[in-house]
Amino acid sequence: ANPIVDGHAAELEPAGQAIFPLVEEKMRSMAYSNWKTMMYESLVRSSVVRWDLARNGREAAEKRIVWEEKNHFFWISGLSELLGAYEANRNTYPDLESFFPEIRRFFDEYAAHAEERIGVIKSRWEEETREMAARAPKIVSISPEDGAQGVDPELRFLRITFDRPMKDGSWGVMQRGGTMPKITGKVFYDESKTVFTIPVQLAPETEYTVGLNSENALAFQDEEGNPLMPATFRFRTGRGR
Repeated sequence: ANPIVDGHAAELEPAGQAIFPLVEEKMRSMAYSNWKTMMYESLVRSSVVRWDLARNGREAAEKRIVWEEKNHFFWISGLSELLGAYEANRNTYPDLESFFPEIRRFFDEYAAHAEERIGVIKSRWEEETREMAARAPKIVSISPEDGAQGVDPELRFLRITFDRPMKDGSWGVMQRGGTMPKITGKVFYDESKTVFTIPVQLAPETEYTVGLNSENALAFQDEEGNPLMPATFRFRTGRGR
């Protein structure tokens, strides 16, 4: 994929320069710092969609497309469909180099309507998020409380209480910037499946940040499969004894 982009950079640059500012923040968070790297990844990721379709079926390919849209490759569905036309016409297009004019036309056309098309997808996300939040389990309490100061560094367990029974064996505890407590054992629910416990080791005078679920990892779910909306809590330990 990369040699195709490099070999036709001058032709792709106008579209790339038009699209990149609309997704720049997300791209830079993934270390894609310019339009050309975005183009590299567009071809690579759309090829992975085609691989998933061929090897794992349409459902897997559709999940891959959703994942890539969440990574702000909003055009991945259309580009992967275009590569399907390449696959179906290999007598006409023996390699991607010969197919490049179609790739260029795709990006030129997308760039002309990029802001509108990205807006449509983001509006859909907002509606889906509102519906998800309405069904989502809620956190009743956290120990130590979010924002707590002077927490005993000898504390050995963090506990999150939910408003309903949760799906056992499915959780998403993750670093969300800052320092993550050292997890010292197996996390677990109590018998009611409403209280989740994390065994930890804490250090004195340390600011800790704990993430529960993320946009792309919604492992905390209730027994009906409704995911917890991503949440973050912070606390700071005291000097100790």
